[in-house]
This record gives sequence, C-alpha cells and structure tokens, in this order.
Amino acid sequence: MNLTQWLGKTKIVEKLKQVWQFLNTDIRELGTPGETVEAGAEVSKASLELMIALGLLTPLAPVAAGLSFVGLTCQGLKLFGAKTNNKLTSEQWVGIAFPLAYIESFDSLVRNNDWLREKIGAGVSGNDINNDAKQQIDQLGELNLDQALVDQAWDYFPESTLGQALNQQLSQYLGKAGLDPNTIPLVTGWVAWGTYGCIDSLLSYEQKDIVNSFNPHRAAAQQTAPTRKYGNIEAYLTEQISPNPSDPLRHQQWKVLGEDFKIPDIYVPLKAQLLDTNGKVKKQANPVNLESWAKQQLTNPGQHDQVMFIQGGPG
Repeated sequence: MNLTQWLGKTKIVEKLKQVWQFLNTDIRELGTPGETVEAGAEVSKASLELMIALGLLTPLAPVAAGLSFVGLTCQGLKLFGAKTNNKLTSEQWVGIAFPLAYIESFDSLVRNNDWLREKIGAGVSGNDINNDAKQQIDQLGELNLDQALVDQAWDYFPESTLGQALNQQLSQYLGKAGLDPNTIPLVTGWVAWGTYGCIDSLLSYEQKDIVNSFNPHRAAAQQTAPTRKYGNIEAYLTEQISPNPSDPLRHQQWKVLGEDFKIPDIYVPLKAQLLDTNGKVKKQANPVNLESWAKQQLTNPGQHDQVMFIQGGPG
C-alpha cells in the first residue's frame, strides 16, 4: 500500500485549535449592525471578552456598537466553510458549533438575568490572560476532534470533555469579574445546559444531510434530558411556574375564567408601604413597586445571608 492509499483509508484526527484558528477573526465577520433590531439587544461586552480569551476573536477586535450575536454559531460555521473551501465533517461541525453555541448561551443569560447583567454585562477591565489561564486555553486547543468528542457532546454536553473545558474557562472569567466562588458553578451549569437550545435552533437551518447525521444523537439526548439535573429544574419551571406549560389543563388554569386572555396579561404592578423593624408603616417613605423592590433585595450582595418569604392571598 503506497502513502496515498494509506492516507485515503486513514482518518487524520484534527485538534480543536486547528479549526478554531480559522475563526480567530474580527467580530464584524460574525455579526452585523443590522441584526441588532432582529435580536432586540446588542451583544454583551462580557461575551466578546470571553471569545477573545478563548482565541475565537482577535485581541484587537473592536467592541462595535450595534452588533448582535443573532446567528453567531451559523455565521461561524459558514465562515469556516468559506475559509477552508471544504464541507465540514461531523467532528469539525461539533468543534465549531458547540463552543459558539456555548457563547450564545452565555450571552443570552447575561442579557436576560438582571443580576448577572448588572454584575458583568459591561465586561471586566483589561483583557490580560494570566499564565494559568493561558495554559488551560492551550490544553483546550489540544482536544482531539474525534468521534468520542462528538458522542460526549451530544450525550450530555455539561459533563462532556468539551463542556467541562469551556466551563473551566468561563469560571476563570467569572472569577476575574468578582463573582462568588459558590455562584460560579451555577452560572456555568446553566450556560452549558442552554447550549442545547442554541444547537437545536441552529439545526433547523442546516442542510438535511448534516441534520440526518446527528438525528440518532439528538433522539438519545432528548430522551435522557428530562432526567438530568438541569432538565429536571427546567421542566419544573416550565410546567409548574411558567404561564405556558405543555399540559393543557395547567395551561387552562392560567386563563381568566370565561376569557381567552391569561392572568399575566392583566397583571397590574402592586405598590406597598415599607414597614420598620417594629412592623409600623414608614410614613416618610414613598410606596414601592413590590416586584422591583423584591428584585433589588434578591440581587443585593449585602443580603445574601437572608431569606425572603413571600405570602400571597386571594384577590
């Protein structure tokens, strides 16, 4: 067997850094100002800084006003295809799509979580990377893009080698931002779990052959997802707390009796007088919006050792 025949039968395993080097680019190649209107929000500076730290953007990439991460993962896949002029293998697809979807998940969490947005939405001063973080990023780039990495990512991304490596990098960034060590695993856990949603959205726009190649993985993941830690929590929030449960009977309970609209549609923010430590009304204090007041108390770092009890009554 000559060398050409041997290479034709042997699949050369790429490193993650080999596909990422094609994405080390200016942020303007992955997002355009016109997409902001569609997204309804600009990309957070924290997300840009994380991408730079991971080597997915050039350190000189400008934080351009009006940029959005709508379709970030899709743009990254297209960019890789355009620069290599080749059709992506399943390993390359996972090596690009999952990390970019992870960034999308992080960006969505920062923009939609009041506390997190206030804490790190503006980014961290300085983009310098210490030696320990640099070494971890180099180790991340050495991951083999093989079938094992693909299987792990689809089976349960938060506990996969790739997912844990990305969580480690995000933990470094969040620590630099000043987040409490006990809070950081909660953030990284939800970001990793939210990656699946971004991947599912992406596949609805992908070519049939790519979608079909991942269908067995998706089916297996969807079957086990509800039994996983974050799947259990998400299911509870959706079915028991959200006004949009999948159960028709629960969905009906959110509707005003005899009407088509739901209770949240006619919600009127409540105002209340604050009480002092003796249970007396603070006459000099203005009434507060209960929802805004509750959020302020829950996100106040000086009150993390306190518990809030909420009691409701009829009417």
